[in-house]
Amino acid sequence: MAKDIPKGKWSLHWDQCTFCGTNLIPHKADGLCDRCYMWAYRQKQKMGFISRRVKGAMVRGQKKRAKKPKRERKGMPKEA
Repeated sequence: MAKDIPKGKWSLHWDQCTFCGTNLIPHKADGLCDRCYMWAYRQKQKMGFISRRVKGAMVRGQKKRAKKPKRERKGMPKEA
């Protein structure tokens, strides 16, 4: 359950972002503002700590799928 942040505080445990020092951008998590949190998240993705979950994209350590054979079209001659 989330606790209410006291009035005038940036977050429950921090007065400002621990990375950039701003208190104008809303708090996201881990003592970071939204902008710094997303920057740190992208850095972790680049280093391979977090995998990207994109449909059809290759993820580190994932084996390539075998291609499905092409279906023949009706009325088209078969290739030799």
